[in-house]
Amino acid sequence: MGRVEVLRDTNESMYILDQFQGVPNNGYHGMFESMSDSLNVRLGDDEWRRAKADLVVYTGGVDEYYNHCFGRLPYRSLKIVNKRQPKRYWSIVNECRKAISHTRSYDHSHWLNQDVFDSIVSYEYPCEYVEGENDPFYPKLFGEGLELFGKYDQLASRERNAIFVGRLATYSYLDMDLVVRQVMDKLEGVK
Repeated sequence: MGRVEVLRDTNESMYILDQFQGVPNNGYHGMFESMSDSLNVRLGDDEWRRAKADLVVYTGGVDEYYNHCFGRLPYRSLKIVNKRQPKRYWSIVNECRKAISHTRSYDHSHWLNQDVFDSIVSYEYPCEYVEGENDPFYPKLFGEGLELFGKYDQLASRERNAIFVGRLATYSYLDMDLVVRQVMDKLEGVK
């Protein structure tokens, strides 16, 4: 709850009040595509395990990297439902009430300041992560999750040709700007 404001003394319609905000011109897909033009990028396969590489930048689950040798890390997931609705004044609304089952909704027209009547509003419904059924979104940073991650983190810290970045690889809650900063910091240390 510490990162979510309950009330705000401003008329600002955006949830995030960072000095600089934005979405890459061609979206995150385009950003990563242009960043990886000269790299050998492999997604969703284990070929990288057999390939010779000077450095592996690993963004998947750290427990997957080590073939779940200590067990699977626990995560929460989300079911996201998109609805076409009239544009809302607020970009993001966090809702933690028993009367409704979604926890957050966001109006996509705010990302690029679109002046539209209708927009797509996404509703997030929390659920447990089940491998093969949904995606891991949030690490469970309590109980057995942290203890188990500690074991994987010790293994990862001994790697010489791999760096671990992102939510899944570092078992932490990170917004995209923090992930980009994490990658830049770790790559700076590799030089």
